[in-house]
This record gives sequence, structure tokens and C-alpha cells, in this order.
Amino acid sequence: TERPKYSKSVHTGAGVYYSTMPNTTITYYDNGVVKSFYPSTTPSVKTGKNVYYHVMRGKLVIFYPNGYVKSFIPTASVTVKTARNVYYSVKPRTRITFYKSGYVESFYPSSHPSVVTGNHTSYHVMPGKLVEFYPNGFVRSFVPNSRINIKTPSGSYKSVAKGKRVYLNQDGTLRQ
Repeated sequence: TERPKYSKSVHTGAGVYYSTMPNTTITYYDNGVVKSFYPSTTPSVKTGKNVYYHVMRGKLVIFYPNGYVKSFIPTASVTVKTARNVYYSVKPRTRITFYKSGYVESFYPSSHPSVVTGNHTSYHVMPGKLVEFYPNGFVRSFVPNSRINIKTPSGSYKSVAKGKRVYLNQDGTLRQ
């Protein structure tokens, strides 16, 4: 970890070089490649699916050791993809996190999309509220846009109020 007084050039595991903001923290992996930094420009970063995004200047960007991006804030509204090949529109200037595979792990939706659970039930989510996914692409947590009934592991159903965060097991049942 270092906090240079001036802008510095750092490189990722993919060999891409970026310029950092002065007086900001830079972290590195043991092999010397950059783990996180604050960019001085609006560079493009690459996910594990070879999709490129422009990141906001001065906002923390985090990488995996292989150089693929793990987390960043985009400069504009972008589209992300889950492991179930479902696409979502992301609210501008909000943080996105990816799995090493390049599929989305979490984001803030810009509209009222539907998310699919492990038991193939769909729910509409509140825009601007964090949505999280399991690596297999099924939803892990979300905030419903209306009152919903969700199956519990015992097989019964529980009512969840609009706006209350829901946490699910991988099979789509309510995590209690």
C-alpha cells in the first residue's frame, strides 16, 4: 500500500497501465500488480467476459490478480449480465461488482427489473436499491417493489413488505 503525493502509473495483472489520482491510496497484490486505485482519468476496464466499461475519475476501482475488474463506478448507465444470461440496466454513477468469471455480482438497477430466484420465481425490484446474485446467476438479495410472498425452506410462505430487503438461499427460498 502506498499514498504517493503525485499521480503514478500502475499496472494490472493483464498488463494494462493506469494513471492514479495524486494523494490517494494504491494497494497491490504480493506479486506487485495493482489491486485498487483511484484513476486520474476515465479509463476503460475489462471484466472476465472481455466487456469494457468506462469508470468514473477519482472513484475507487478494484481488480482481481489477473487484471480483470472486480468493482467500479461507471461514468454512465451501462448494461450488465448474470451467469443466467439475463441483462440488467445499471443506475448511473453507482457501484458495480463482478465475479472473477466476469458475470455481475451486485449492482443498483435503474428501472424496475424482474429478478429470478433459484426456484425460478420472478420478483420486481425497487430501482436504485442493491441487487446481489449468486455465482450461478440466481438472485441472492433484493428489495421488492411490492408486497410479496416467498417460500421458506420448510415449504410454507412468508409475506415480505414492499421496500424490505429480502435474502434468499441458492434454491430461492427465504434465508431466515
